[in-house]
Amino acid sequence: MDLAQILQFMLFTAIVAAPNYIFQTVLEKCFPTRTVPEPFLEQVHAKDKKDDEELLRKHGQLDVRNTVIKFFLDQSLSATTNTMLFIVVFGLIKGQSFEYIRTAVSTVSDA
Repeated sequence: MDLAQILQFMLFTAIVAAPNYIFQTVLEKCFPTRTVPEPFLEQVHAKDKKDDEELLRKHGQLDVRNTVIKFFLDQSLSATTNTMLFIVVFGLIKGQSFEYIRTAVSTVSDA
């Protein structure tokens, strides 16, 4: 077990967790996984956010279109960005030169 590598992964996770969470939150807001059918639509904008969540839990239906859109955005845009972030952040953590990191990123992006 290499403690240095474990700490490097922990640092990387600390750096990218918040931006990934924000990205996933924006995706969910733009393309909700669950939507409420027409008969319950008037109730959706309840005064209390808990009421909205309860309504979605009880009456919300899986929105396949939104789920597919989110899947493709996550697997294309997010995956590409995270791969590049992994290369850059780990390069910086390991003290690699910017030229080395740029070459590594361009090698991956050319593939």
